[in-house]
Amino acid sequence: AAGLRDDATHTTKAEDGTQMRVHTSPAGQGRPGVAISVAVSMKQVTDPLTQLAWVLLIVSGIGVLGAGAAGLWIARAGLRPVDELTEAVEHVARTEDLTVRIPVDGEDEIARLSSSFNSMTAQLASSRDRQAQLIADAGHELRTPLTS
Repeated sequence: AAGLRDDATHTTKAEDGTQMRVHTSPAGQGRPGVAISVAVSMKQVTDPLTQLAWVLLIVSGIGVLGAGAAGLWIARAGLRPVDELTEAVEHVARTEDLTVRIPVDGEDEIARLSSSFNSMTAQLASSRDRQAQLIADAGHELRTPLTS
């Protein structure tokens, strides 16, 4: 402690290998060579920090998983109208059933597309009905002789 004028703190290892934090302060008001040293095991500092690190890791992991699940749910909910529209279009392509209609909810782009799909299938169904009527009329005219 000779020459010690100010407080000093350092880390050292005890004989058993334990990390120790040592703080030394001059004592004895003006008497040189007198100091007080206090040593504390670093385990008292590192154990709570290690526990805190684990808690933060677990909480952040849960937060990331929760955010991912919420994002997936929101994306699926947002794309549900697109899936319904896709299913309807695929159904018409497979079956040529022009009576399929899609519910129109709201006024966004998907609603406009659904409305356009409904109009298109209605027009196609009407055109198909007119074509069938024309063919039936022509067939009737061909089978029935003209009377003069």
